[in-house]
Amino acid sequence: MLCVLLASWLAQKGVYFCLRLKQNEYIQLENEVWVQLKDLGLSPGISLYLEGVKVTKQKGFERLNLARSVGGGSNPTAEPP
Repeated sequence: MLCVLLASWLAQKGVYFCLRLKQNEYIQLENEVWVQLKDLGLSPGISLYLEGVKVTKQKGFERLNLARSVGGGSNPTAEPP
């Protein structure tokens, strides 16, 4: 909730900002279609840029531009996605 309030305040002030979202977060791509970030099918080294994406169902929060990048990872013990 605090993150949403801060992001709304920054947007009102004309400040650019970056939110780091986990892959289990949902975004709204178009007309009530919500998709989980992990379901976008990105693999390491692939980037994505979307304009006008909604990142929360909370009212009063504007749409954002979303840049998504999946790194190669440097943790050899991490399980593959």
